[in-house]
Amino acid sequence: MEAMPSKSSYIKMLSLSLFIGVWAFSLSGQTNTWQPAMAGILEFTNVIGRPPRLYKDGPNGRPWVVGSFLDEDSVYRIAAYWEGQIWKPLPIKFSYGSTALSMVKYGDTTYIGGSFTVIGFDSVPQPSFIPSGLIKIHADSFWIEDPWRFYFPEYWTVQNDTLLVLNAGYYGPRDTVEYVVLTDNGGASWRYPFNPKHPTSPSEDPSRFGILMQARIHNGDIYITNNADSLGSPYRGVARWDGQQWHSLGKGTPGFNSGVWTLEFFQGDLYIGGTFNQRYFPDDPGVHFARWDGNQWHASGNPVNKVLTNLVKDDTVLYAISRGDTFGDVRLPGIAAWDGHKWCGTPTDFVRSPVSVAPLEDTLIALFYENAIINGVQMPNLVYFDGDYLNNPNTICSSADIGIQEPKLAEELFSVYPNPTQGDFTLVSDEMKGAKQVELFSVQGSLIQSWTWPKEELKFEICTKGHAPGVYIIKVNGSYAQQIIIH
Repeated sequence: MEAMPSKSSYIKMLSLSLFIGVWAFSLSGQTNTWQPAMAGILEFTNVIGRPPRLYKDGPNGRPWVVGSFLDEDSVYRIAAYWEGQIWKPLPIKFSYGSTALSMVKYGDTTYIGGSFTVIGFDSVPQPSFIPSGLIKIHADSFWIEDPWRFYFPEYWTVQNDTLLVLNAGYYGPRDTVEYVVLTDNGGASWRYPFNPKHPTSPSEDPSRFGILMQARIHNGDIYITNNADSLGSPYRGVARWDGQQWHSLGKGTPGFNSGVWTLEFFQGDLYIGGTFNQRYFPDDPGVHFARWDGNQWHASGNPVNKVLTNLVKDDTVLYAISRGDTFGDVRLPGIAAWDGHKWCGTPTDFVRSPVSVAPLEDTLIALFYENAIINGVQMPNLVYFDGDYLNNPNTICSSADIGIQEPKLAEELFSVYPNPTQGDFTLVSDEMKGAKQVELFSVQGSLIQSWTWPKEELKFEICTKGHAPGVYIIKVNGSYAQQIIIH
C-alpha cells in the first residue's frame, strides 16, 4: 500500500503548481497587472487583530513583511524578506500568538519589535523557549533582546542617533518608560522625551496623544500626531517638540472629526493625511491631504476624496493609500503616488484598499488585511504589480497642483451670534444665499438636533436651550461647519 503524502508535501506540491501557473502566465506576455505574491507564506494568522506591515528597506536592502504568519511548512514566523518573488522567513521559529508589529534600522542594526516567544532556530536542532519583544539584526547575525525588555513596540522612527518608539513600554534595569520612549546614545539608556509630557493636557498623561500615534524626527525636532487633544487647540492634529518646548502648526486640525493618521517629510516639507476636511471645516489644513512648509499649511489643489491612511516615501515620489477612489481630478482607487505637483498611478478596482505598500524599484508590493478582490478577481493578502506602476501605457496622472488653497464657497459662509450663547443664537448669511438645514453635533460627531425649512432663509433664530453646557458644532446645508459654545 502506497504511503499517503504528508501535509507539508501537499503544500509544496500546491506551491509548485502555483509557481508553474504564474511562470506560464508571465511567458504569455501579460504585464502591468496585479499578481499573487504569497510564495513562501501559507497564511497570515493576525492573532491580535492588527494587520501585518510592509517595509521598503529591510536589513538586507530588500522589502520585508512583519506580522504573524505560517510559512509553507506550517511553521509560525513573524518576519520575512522578498527575494526572487519568494518570501524567505527570518530563520527563527515562534509559538502561536507571537507577532511582530514594527521594524526600523538604527545605525547598522535593524530592530524588529512586537510580542513573541522563540521556540527554536532553523540552524539549531534543540528547542528553546525565549519570550521577548525585540529582535536585533546586524549583517548576517541576529539575536534576541533580554526577555520583556521592550513590551509591544508598535511604531519606530529614527534620525541620526535618535530613536523614538511609540505605544510601547521599556522595562530596563535602570529605566522604566511607557507610551513614548527615546534613546539618543545607541540604546545605552532610554527616557521619556517630552517635558511637559503633553502640550495642553493638565494631567500630563502621555496617552493623551491618541491611539493613532505616529511621529517623525526632522532637523532634531519631533513631530507627533496629537489627535486626542481638546477641540479648538492649535496643537491638535500634529505638534512639534524642539527639545525645550511645544509648538503648534498653524491652527492644527480644528474640525470635530479631523484627525491626522499619517505624516511624512518629502522634498523638505511635512505632508499629512487623515480625516480632516476643509470643505466641512474651513480652518482645517486641506481635504485629507496637506503640506506644512515650516510656516503655514498649504491645501493641495489635488485633494483626496476620502480619508488618507498611509504615506510611504520612495526616492522621487510619495505613495499614498486612501479609502477613496479619487486623487485630484482622476479616478485612482486605493493607491497613488505624489511627485510634488500631481498624482499618478495605474487605475485598479480594489474592493478594499491595502493597508501597506512597499515600492520595489519600478514596481509595487501591496498588502491587504484579508484576501483581496482586484478587478473582480479573488487574490491573496499579498500582491505585486507586474510592471512599472507609475510608467506604463495604462498609467494616468492628475492635473498639476495649482498650489493654492481651495476658496471658501459663498453659499457656505454664515455668521453666528452670540457665541458663546446662553441657549439662543442667530444665524445670518454673509452672502445672498440662504440655508435650508441646520444641524447641531456634539464634538464627538453625534447628531444632537436638526432644523429644516421648506425654503432657504437668510436669517433665523435657533433655540438650543435644554442642552448641557459645552462645545458643539453647527453644520449648515450639510457642509459649512462652525464651533459654538453653550453656557
